[in-house]
Amino acid sequence: MPRPPNFREVGRVGNATLFVSGLPEQRHAKLLVNHHDLHHIVSVQKPPEGVKAEIRTHGLKHTERHAVTAADPAVIEAIHETAEALKKGENTLVHCSNGWDRSVAVAYGALRTHGVPQEEAAKRVGLTDKLVATLFERRAEKVGGWENLHTLPGLLKNTAH
Repeated sequence: MPRPPNFREVGRVGNATLFVSGLPEQRHAKLLVNHHDLHHIVSVQKPPEGVKAEIRTHGLKHTERHAVTAADPAVIEAIHETAEALKKGENTLVHCSNGWDRSVAVAYGALRTHGVPQEEAAKRVGLTDKLVATLFERRAEKVGGWENLHTLPGLLKNTAH
């Protein structure tokens, strides 16, 4: 069964399932809908037009928040979008180009927004870089917690501790 590169299930959040992967190809859209009951794709890497057309064909919600690195402010927007989709019970895939940097940062933030403890969230997404987790934790503390993370635009630009 063909899957996007580095495709993996991060786990359940309420009634929804969160997945991360690298950049999906056109042939993956139908599989994701049929085998994983996917409802929403959050792209932090711009997908090719053919992939976007295939996403529309299958009626998936699609949010694009193009980020260059995990420290890009668009990641905060993607965290918020992903957390909201999960809250609505929408099975959600977050992808970047390889499935190990930006998508992991977004999935980690979405899990933390839903109250998953730091260690568990890091383990679920495969976040091995404790520096990245610490960076996000400190930034979330500055705005009063993960549930308020979306309230400060450009949060990731502020690197003061």
